[in-house]
Amino acid sequence: MQGLVKQIGLLVVGKESIEDLAALAPNTNLALVIELGSDSDAQEVIEKMADAVSRDRLLLLRLHDYLDPKVYNQLWLLTKKGQLEYPLLDERVVVPASSASAIIIVSTDAELERLNYNNIYDLVGLTERL
Repeated sequence: MQGLVKQIGLLVVGKESIEDLAALAPNTNLALVIELGSDSDAQEVIEKMADAVSRDRLLLLRLHDYLDPKVYNQLWLLTKKGQLEYPLLDERVVVPASSASAIIIVSTDAELERLNYNNIYDLVGLTERL
């Protein structure tokens, strides 16, 4: 079933590791962890995101202090249109999100303060602190 990703969650952590958080998923085989930083390959991240949201997976995005604008745009598209849309070679790829997929952005307070997007909270529907 296709539909909007109802909410992107934000989990603000202290010393918890992303692996520990992924282990809490109801089905750990469906959890995918992606580390995001200034050295991340945006195209590779977007392709992994597309695979996850089209296949009912839980996507944990570990956000450090940099979010590539291309990845930010895809998160925006997910919240507004329920799909990813990106160029690949000479084509435009459109990937509708499954309504069973979920996205949780994981970061620390310090990293969020240094983040290159001060409007990250506009993308998320729910923020929890551990």
